[in-house]
Amino acid sequence: YTIVKDYVRSQRQSVREAFVPLHHPPGHAQVDFGEAVVEIGGLREKIAFFCLILPHSDVWFVKAYPRQTTEAFLDGHVSAFALLGGIPRSILYDNTTLAVARILGDGERQRTRAFTHLQSHHLFRDRFGRPGKGNDKGKVEALVKTARRTFLVLIPKVPDLAVLNEWLQARCLERLDALGQGERAVALLADLEALRALPAAPFEACEHMPGRVSSTSLVRYRLVDYSAPAIHAHKKVTIKGYVDRVEVALALRSSPATGAPMSAATWSTIRCTTSRCWRGSRARWTRRRRCADGSSIRPSMRCAAFSRPASGRAASGNTSRPCACWRTSPSTK
Repeated sequence: YTIVKDYVRSQRQSVREAFVPLHHPPGHAQVDFGEAVVEIGGLREKIAFFCLILPHSDVWFVKAYPRQTTEAFLDGHVSAFALLGGIPRSILYDNTTLAVARILGDGERQRTRAFTHLQSHHLFRDRFGRPGKGNDKGKVEALVKTARRTFLVLIPKVPDLAVLNEWLQARCLERLDALGQGERAVALLADLEALRALPAAPFEACEHMPGRVSSTSLVRYRLVDYSAPAIHAHKKVTIKGYVDRVEVALALRSSPATGAPMSAATWSTIRCTTSRCWRGSRARWTRRRRCADGSSIRPSMRCAAFSRPASGRAASGNTSRPCACWRTSPSTK
């Protein structure tokens, strides 16, 4: 029995996993998402927050989003790069479906289209940890726990996520100032100097989807129908899903006389639970939370189709009229 016991003990010790302390050179980052509960407008909701950290100096960035979606993933990178003033040379991820569409047999990652656009625009190198091994990116895993305990416990009460993100950004800037004045000032300087310069052209942090306007002047995106001008029925469009809005654009057209490309028509709808907005080329209609007489908005979200956005008149053959809670204002474009 003793011989067998000694043999089993030696075998168990030989197969136990060993760890080597990781070295983090300047200019490299780690990214992950976390979840927390926040009270927004009196209702408790589960949100996702984007975390990016430079492990060499431990400078971090945190931003909250309604859900862990493609547009939140892209917007988190763009916002973090803007705060840091540069782009990391490489970023370490887990095998999230937002970045990895498929893991091939040899371990190579097949990237998603949105992540490929983000990487090719900012020119950083992507790295991925082993599946199920959170210790490969332990710095950002620790940041997720720290951000949840420090910023989101007790449950914060905010009117909307914009207020929460302003507060989180202020905490990130305080962290940056504290590192610049403390013992890690040299490491912070090395991290910032190793970052790549931001590209001259801005990146559209949105999900691109092809679509078509239906015969009832509706465009469907993620199981939600959005109204469109009646003159664009049956036309192919490009849907751009941002964090706070959805933009629908027509394809570029060529001038029949000169052949030069003409500007594409674009309208957008604000993504929120209480209001929607349609923006045309020269006018904007915004649905308020309540009508002018103070009565609540009816559940029906279908509005009259407009053929002339500038004048606000209904399409020919459509006798319905927009309700009193719609208003017209000059467009920002």
